[in-house]
Amino acid sequence: MTNIVVSLLSFPLIYLLIAVVLVLIPVRRHYSQEGLDFDTLNRADIADFRVRESYFKVRDGSDIFYRYMPGASRLVVVLLHGSGTEGRYLLPLAQQLNASSGVTTIIPDLRGHGESALAGMGDVGYLGQLEDDLEDMHSALRSEYPDARIVLAGHSSGGGLAVKYGGGSLAQFDAYILLAPYLGYKAPTVRPNSGGWVQVSRRRYVGLSMLNNVGIKAMNGFRVLFFNRPQALADPLQTDSYSYRLNESFSPQSYADDLRANKKPMLVLVGENDEAFYADKFEAVFSKYSPGADLQIVPNLTHLELPGSDRVADLITGWLDKLATDFQMGNIFENIPEVLPGEIFESLAEGADMKIERIISRGHTSPEAGWYDQAQSEWVMVLQGKAVIDFPDKAPMTLAEGDYINIKAHEKHRVQWTDPDRETIWLAVHYQS
Repeated sequence: MTNIVVSLLSFPLIYLLIAVVLVLIPVRRHYSQEGLDFDTLNRADIADFRVRESYFKVRDGSDIFYRYMPGASRLVVVLLHGSGTEGRYLLPLAQQLNASSGVTTIIPDLRGHGESALAGMGDVGYLGQLEDDLEDMHSALRSEYPDARIVLAGHSSGGGLAVKYGGGSLAQFDAYILLAPYLGYKAPTVRPNSGGWVQVSRRRYVGLSMLNNVGIKAMNGFRVLFFNRPQALADPLQTDSYSYRLNESFSPQSYADDLRANKKPMLVLVGENDEAFYADKFEAVFSKYSPGADLQIVPNLTHLELPGSDRVADLITGWLDKLATDFQMGNIFENIPEVLPGEIFESLAEGADMKIERIISRGHTSPEAGWYDQAQSEWVMVLQGKAVIDFPDKAPMTLAEGDYINIKAHEKHRVQWTDPDRETIWLAVHYQS
């Protein structure tokens, strides 16, 4: 009996010992002669672009760096870079979209990359942090561009992160563009070691997976993925390796489930000569798990050539133009920012003498001084939440969910109170009476 107890008690210790040893064994780097064709990469000088720089504030208080090109249309496209690098190589695509369609383009350096190497190059603070950062970015963009449709696009691993995010339960983007997306190491589209671009320490990966299976995350900063970049292209903004927690945060764990769950419009473009992925196997994957996606194999393009190609920019522009006209359906209760620094007024439809808009309030009121005195009449309903509208010549009116009021042109009024604990969502119709 004693021997059985000893055996039972020793098993967890042996399990942990094996896992720790697997993690601690040094990794010997191997530099393959195979890999991505970096000669096809568009490496234009950043000085050639009309680009601005700024930062997003995210939930842990950190600042995530991004470059952007403001446009006049109601489309915003966020472009996510691939693994081991940062966003500069996407500038040619961003500028073409901006110039041809007036799209506002946003190119963040994801956490652990480029100018956003906060916890160190190639690392994040915890599993899932990249998705949290994206949700915070989405919220900030919703507040800054309340009338816009916001599209998430990504190249390679950036496309994989878009797949992962789109299949999750976080606040969703309005559409997705995947450029040669990495679908995870189990996907049939992925060549061994991504065509020589990466070296994976499988032994260390197994050890860290064992530890995470029992809730031990203290060693997740150990490096498991190493990149095969030509030395001539190395610079301080490139990362040489990834920690376990960054790689797990970047990669889809179940591409099939993620694609099934994502019901948003989706464009998928893959180069015919992609060295990292099997271009001819994407059709089977997307027809099975995302049959509504618009998938195109672009002739004669390699993995790194794809995002800088004029043909790809034209395909995306055409798809975005069609998307802008198709965006007639939405859900009035979706895409509500978590943080509302100011009341949001979002136009849903407009005509010659009519405008329908969604208004989102959370504790917001009209300015203390003066009254609204509108040239048009306004029919307004509270769909969610609660509010009080005041008038100078009659008693205030409390509107709960489902209540509506018709305010005639030049009838003075103000919003005296809205629920501070939840969003009040209004549907307002402005019309010429």
